[in-house]
Amino acid sequence: MSKVTFILGLALLVVIVLYWRSCHKTTVIPPIKSDSTVEAILKAHTKDSIETRNFADSVGKINVVLKSQRDSLLHILDLTKGSLKGKDKDIQGLIDNINAAEAENNQSAALAACDSLKAAYPIAKGLVTQYINTNDSLKRATDKLLTNKDTIIGRLSTAFNEANAGLFEISRQYGIVSDNYKKALKQTNKRWSIGPVGGYGITGNGLQPFIGIGISFSLIKF
Repeated sequence: MSKVTFILGLALLVVIVLYWRSCHKTTVIPPIKSDSTVEAILKAHTKDSIETRNFADSVGKINVVLKSQRDSLLHILDLTKGSLKGKDKDIQGLIDNINAAEAENNQSAALAACDSLKAAYPIAKGLVTQYINTNDSLKRATDKLLTNKDTIIGRLSTAFNEANAGLFEISRQYGIVSDNYKKALKQTNKRWSIGPVGGYGITGNGLQPFIGIGISFSLIKF
């Protein structure tokens, strides 16, 4: 066996082994910008979702307290209305008694009516004041509930719109990834190429290195 035949046989064996190994390799697309973009979008929306949920839970707890206060205030208003019922007639009756006693020049009756009026007036005034304050508190609690409701709706609407925008962007990025994968796969499957050629082979002067430009068919890709 000549030296040339041995070298050619060894080279052919190496080519066959390397080609067999290359046939069992899967095409791997390295990470690209779209991958990091999608990951950033997912992280941002996950964080926003957690914050929105915590915010809604927090406002929900406040609303539970406000609803309890509102129910208590409504109960107080009902009691105050019941206590005030007829007080205006009672006071007006005492005033009429005073006027009648004075018209009859009955000082003792007038003084007795005045004492009753003095006792009844602070009670009626206190009930009216309590009714006004309770009604104001009820209005504030109701306004706060409505404000919280609008705030939650606005926050959820914003989160929903941002999520939709994020999904659209992820879909667009995956489209880019798909196109890049197809291009890479197409490029990987190409075997023929034109370019500089260098190596060691048989020439007219025997075995020696050479360099040039030519057409090549790739058996192995590194």
